Amino acid sequence: MQLIWIAGPSGRMRSWTLRRAHVLGALSLAIMLPMAGTLGNVLWRWYGGQEQVQLQAQQQEQLHDINSRLAQMVAQVQLLEQQKSDMLRLLGARVSTEEAPTGKGSLRFQGGPFKLLMGVGLQDDPWAATEHEINTHTAWVRRLNRQWQKEQAQLQAMPLSFPLASGYDISSEFGARQDPFTGMGALHEGLDFTADPGTPVLATASGRVVRAGYAGAYGQMVELDHGKGYVSRYAHMRKLLVREGAQVQRGDPVGELGNTGRSTGAHLHYEIRYRGQAINPQTPLMAWNR
Repeated sequence: MQLIWIAGPSGRMRSWTLRRAHVLGALSLAIMLPMAGTLGNVLWRWYGGQEQVQLQAQQQEQLHDINSRLAQMVAQVQLLEQQKSDMLRLLGARVSTEEAPTGKGSLRFQGGPFKLLMGVGLQDDPWAATEHEINTHTAWVRRLNRQWQKEQAQLQAMPLSFPLASGYDISSEFGARQDPFTGMGALHEGLDFTADPGTPVLATASGRVVRAGYAGAYGQMVELDHGKGYVSRYAHMRKLLVREGAQVQRGDPVGELGNTGRSTGAHLHYEIRYRGQAINPQTPLMAWNR
């Protein structure tokens, strides 16, 4: 095939001869270029899909690790909450517990082989679900922490230790007994501890001295206000070591054991009152301290 071209006003003619090989080469090039583009696009998508599979597999491993750590944390906190509740129940306290939030994402364990879901969007974002679970359980732990702090303050206010360090016997327990003077049935609202005269009498919890002096049948007595409704009394002492208005800490000496007031011999009469009512000082914690 011969092509003739006339160049401009000069009228000069040029001609090219197209051979069959040239025509076939041009046609082949015109066909191959689009095919190469299509093949490149397919290869690019395949490579991108492989990267996405690897990325999602890594994300699944990270999510599983986070799920495991979160589940362990929740189990540990629940165990601590159960142990704390058991202790408070032994003390006779009313216990209010808050259950851990039910997991809808991170605590809902799943399994099976991983297969990429191409072209279909997931309704739930697993990372968003995990973040939601972490935030929910973090708020739960914060509420528990505030509750524990409140209960710790309550325990610190409770007079739970012994008023004598050692070398004592309990001569009369809390409750009904035969009165040592009249022989009649009577209510004993405390514990009587026998020990050597002059034995230091110790504060069983931190508090403020609201009474220090002679108090009729109690003899020389110290009364401590521990807050939260708790008051302790130390009676029949021969000597007082604190004054009204003073602040004392658990274990501080408040007086010396004696035989003043309505008493048949050297001993300490010890009382605990909660909101004005006498309660039995022989709590489980006091028994453990022995």
